[in-house]
Amino acid sequence: MEEAPFERAQALAGRLTAEDGVPVLGAQSGFDVALAKRAAGEGAPVALVAACGLAELPPRLRPVASQAVRAGGVLLSPFPMTHGPFDHDDNERARVQTALAGTAVFAPTAPDTPEGRALTWATDAGRPAFVLGSDEDAPENTRPVRNPDDFAAVLDSVML
Repeated sequence: MEEAPFERAQALAGRLTAEDGVPVLGAQSGFDVALAKRAAGEGAPVALVAACGLAELPPRLRPVASQAVRAGGVLLSPFPMTHGPFDHDDNERARVQTALAGTAVFAPTAPDTPEGRALTWATDAGRPAFVLGSDEDAPENTRPVRNPDDFAAVLDSVML
C-alpha cells in the first residue's frame, strides 16, 4: 500500500479512539496489526476479527491479540474454535468485520479482494463506506477520505 493511505488510516483510527470509538480490524495483516498495536499502546480498545477459529490464531498474531484484549478490546471469529486458517475464509472475515463496524473504511483495494467484496457488501446494504484515497476501482457509493478534512464524515457515520 502506498504511504499516504496508511498514514491517513493511522490518523483516522487515532481520532476515532480519541472520541471513544472502537475500530474493527482484521486480525491478520501487518496494516491492521499496526493499527491494533498503536491503539493498545494508547490503552484504546479495538475489535479484532480473525479469519480462522480462535484456537488456530497464528502465533505471530497472538501478542497483538493479547495486547488488544488487555486494552479492553475483543478478539472474535465467525468460525469454530479449531477451523483453519484457510485463505478462502478471509472473505468471511472481511464481511464480518464490515458488519460489526457498521461503517466500512478500507485502504484502496481491488474489487476481487476480500476487502473489495466487503465494500461492495456494505454499499449494497446501504451502509456508509469510505476508501482512504481516491480509488477508481472502489464500488459506487463509496466516499474518498483524501485528508483529515474528510474525517468528520467518517466519524459522523460511526458515532450515530
